[in-house]
Amino acid sequence: MEALQDYASLPANQGSQIADEPRTYRSEVLTDDRSSSSSLPTIILAVVILGLGTVGVLFLLNYLSNKPTTELANTEADLSANINSSSNTNIANTPAQSAPSMSASKIEFKAVKAPVSVESVSDNRKTSSLITPEKPGVFEAQQNLTLSYSKSQAQNVQMIINGKSINLPSAPASPNRNAIVLEITNDNFKRIWESGAITFNANNTNARATPR
Repeated sequence: MEALQDYASLPANQGSQIADEPRTYRSEVLTDDRSSSSSLPTIILAVVILGLGTVGVLFLLNYLSNKPTTELANTEADLSANINSSSNTNIANTPAQSAPSMSASKIEFKAVKAPVSVESVSDNRKTSSLITPEKPGVFEAQQNLTLSYSKSQAQNVQMIINGKSINLPSAPASPNRNAIVLEITNDNFKRIWESGAITFNANNTNARATPR
């Protein structure tokens, strides 16, 4: 009987032991396969916004760096224009140098390279002289001065009146003459000074030919 009772109690003991054993809870992990695909537009939008921001910053920096240079260039241009305008105004307002009187002038007749034989008549006083590059002829006539020299020396002579160079004719008034004759008087002195040249004209007031 005891054996039967022990056998009958055995399943009951095993059931209680099984009931007393703790149960292990295993959590389930849920995954969303759509998360990776939905984040792609967000990444693209972030890259676009970042690129636009970078371009804006670079444009602003470039504008700020070029602005002072542009303003400086404009300032220099305005200053240069003002200076040129002022210079032109001063030149326009500067009166032309008036011609001196013949009696207050010094006329120099120079040889450039070789000596030149010159015949001169200064206020009716006639002289002959040989001018050289080292020793020019200096005249201070009161009313009139006439200079005569060979046409072969036309490129070898110079005239200076009060420091101003005067262009001389390259040939006689008449091609048949051998001498070039320059005549300076009170009547034509102002015209010679203002034009800076002695030329032949119909009236022969500046230069005339002499017979051979």
